[in-house]
Amino acid sequence: MSDEILEYVRQVDDEQLKQICPRFDIVQWLTNVSAMESRAAEKQSGNKMSPTQFGTNVHVRLQSKIVGWGDPSFRAEVSYLKGIEEDYGTLDSIRIDALEDLKNGTVCVYDIKTGTSKNSGLSPKRRRDPRRNLQGIQERGPARHHHGDTTAMTTAAQVKQVVQPLLDQNPDLALVGRLILIKPVRHLLRGVYFARSLDHNAFTPTWLIVPMFRYGAHVIFNWGQELYNRSYGPWDIRKPATPKTMCEEIERTALPLVRSVQTIDDFVGFASEERFGAMRLDNDLFAKIVIDIARGDFDTARAICAHFFREIPFKPWYDGKDYAGIMPVLRLLLAANDRAGLARVLHQWEADSIEACKLEKFWEPTPFPFELQPAP
Repeated sequence: MSDEILEYVRQVDDEQLKQICPRFDIVQWLTNVSAMESRAAEKQSGNKMSPTQFGTNVHVRLQSKIVGWGDPSFRAEVSYLKGIEEDYGTLDSIRIDALEDLKNGTVCVYDIKTGTSKNSGLSPKRRRDPRRNLQGIQERGPARHHHGDTTAMTTAAQVKQVVQPLLDQNPDLALVGRLILIKPVRHLLRGVYFARSLDHNAFTPTWLIVPMFRYGAHVIFNWGQELYNRSYGPWDIRKPATPKTMCEEIERTALPLVRSVQTIDDFVGFASEERFGAMRLDNDLFAKIVIDIARGDFDTARAICAHFFREIPFKPWYDGKDYAGIMPVLRLLLAANDRAGLARVLHQWEADSIEACKLEKFWEPTPFPFELQPAP
């Protein structure tokens, strides 16, 4: 740690913070959604969580969402000691809920609090810890493995072992890493993903549907939901009944649901406010614009473009890879009504996403709906 002295500390308001930390609104939104999901899970199970259980549940869900974001400079649940990333539980390290590295010397640390008591905020020590342990932040080197380490998450090998009976009984399923997918993959990825969990003895299965033709698509949980253990509690790998009951729940709940969404039109009806609330398709304009194009609704897509070019000076958090990758390209093609150009772009984005997720073996390229429609 260097001898640099902290010379100046002050509190900033939300607007100032957004200028410094562009993902402030995103982290707040993802946290709110995670809290709503946790309360919904509590209600569904009929068992009230303690404040500690609720806080852990929210943090696990937030971690899954940030991991699904797919940005190495935006991370969740990482531990640091004197600027070096360390293993979970390393003595004297600090665990960061969410971290945004701006790659310019500024690191934004998001410390999520779910309590409501007067003691649930940031203590003076907690405020000092990030400064002490993140100064001179460095990328982590090769992972270190410790004999008898009990902090490791459930592994892909464990996932494979548990779901093998499910694969044997359903010939339309395949396993890629932690993902069970429905074959073939056309424009939509449908399946169940076993996310890493803060509880190293627990599986976290989440069904999901992902449009693979959006720019930079990856496994995200925007249109998905965790599968809950009906007996309440985590899917604990130490319990002998867990593999069988979890596979039964996937077969009963998840597979019929995701199998029912076969077309892009099906997905539009599926990703509704009634099902997803704040995560509905209409609230994700980056996804909606490519879906509108795929369906041939070019007028709505043009309106979304106009909205972004009108609003973006006042919305600095939109200025990311999605905006840079999508809007300039689509705006020109939509303005020229270049259907062939739009088709090329969407097919290329889909191919790139399939390759990034290592799904080429199961991909079946097909025309988009608008390509099958007669040109005006």
